[in-house]
Amino acid sequence: MRFYVNGEVETVVVDDLFPYNPVTKNWAFSRSSTDHEIWVLLLEKAWAKMFGSYQRIEGGTTGEALPALTGAPAVVLTHEEIENKESIWNQMYDAD
Repeated sequence: MRFYVNGEVETVVVDDLFPYNPVTKNWAFSRSSTDHEIWVLLLEKAWAKMFGSYQRIEGGTTGEALPALTGAPAVVLTHEEIENKESIWNQMYDAD
């Protein structure tokens, strides 16, 4: 997998051994909706390796992940921060 860390491309190599729960007979963490796709498991494993463990990647936001996946910057705004609705539309237009 390739991620962008602080704007630099970083390659993370993972194997195909995934945590499995024999009691529930399911993958221990994320899984695809069809259970026949492993890209979700590979992505999560690479992300966990980048941050040191599965425990350290619990939670987070899309705005934190998108720059690492795309290399593009992201800005996260909450509704409380928006004083002028017209300015947010201008910001999105400029970003596009």
